[in-house]
Amino acid sequence: ALWRTEELRKTSFRHDVQTEDIELSARLLVGNKKILHCPDARSGELPPATLKALWNQRIRWLTGWDQVTLKHFSTIYRSRLLHPCKKLALFYILPARWLMLVLALVNAFSFPVLNILLGLDHDSLAWPIVLSMNFGFVSAITILIIAMISAVIYEYKRPTHILFVFVFQLFALVYLVWQLALLSVSWFRICTGGVGEWVVTERARKPAGKEGSGEEGSGGACGRLVFHRREEARAPVCTSVGSAAVGAAAGCSSAEAGSAPRVCVPALRMLRALLSRSDSAREA
Repeated sequence: ALWRTEELRKTSFRHDVQTEDIELSARLLVGNKKILHCPDARSGELPPATLKALWNQRIRWLTGWDQVTLKHFSTIYRSRLLHPCKKLALFYILPARWLMLVLALVNAFSFPVLNILLGLDHDSLAWPIVLSMNFGFVSAITILIIAMISAVIYEYKRPTHILFVFVFQLFALVYLVWQLALLSVSWFRICTGGVGEWVVTERARKPAGKEGSGEEGSGGACGRLVFHRREEARAPVCTSVGSAAVGAAAGCSSAEAGSAPRVCVPALRMLRALLSRSDSAREA
């Protein structure tokens, strides 16, 4: 995340949700704050050590999303600061997740079962059902094509990444079942009050690079921590790339941070452009 220091100082993370970063982002959006995407900022993380660790991590993430949705649903609806289009977008991101999962499951399992039972005899079905089945098939193919085109455009230098995207699309049914299981457990824990405390995910291995070195380590290809000051800005910008925490005081330098930062140049260029655009829009 790339945060304006002054915005971080105005708020704080909540401790009663499993995904405090998502909750804070939703709170800022409800307050009509602007969040921009920085496509050049990339960071890696170590995978969970075991399947159980992966399950626990995904349960925590989905539980956090569900908590945020339930906490802010009515706030989004009653907000007078948000434009109707922004409200619709937030509803699509938060509560519509559940509807999309249900529709995807119906599309993935119900229609193929009907085809098998009826022997592909669509004449015995009412036209709305046939239309829905055809729409579902065309939608699935369209999503596959868009995903593969995007993978080729953005990952053409990494053929294995393109292959992973294709394999994921082939096993989308497994992913849907996985999501349904996670959602069921999440709702059960929330309804019974058994969410529990935040648990750190056990990682598979130690980072390859040394602390403070130029090698790729726990921060991924883009680096660990960056403190950068724009000359034309009135206040310094504290930039965090990767999994490092954000929250240093304004105006801090790499020496004051106690570590040797590694700079992600494309991310900083994008950040500078985004902040300049935001400043220009505010002055206008």
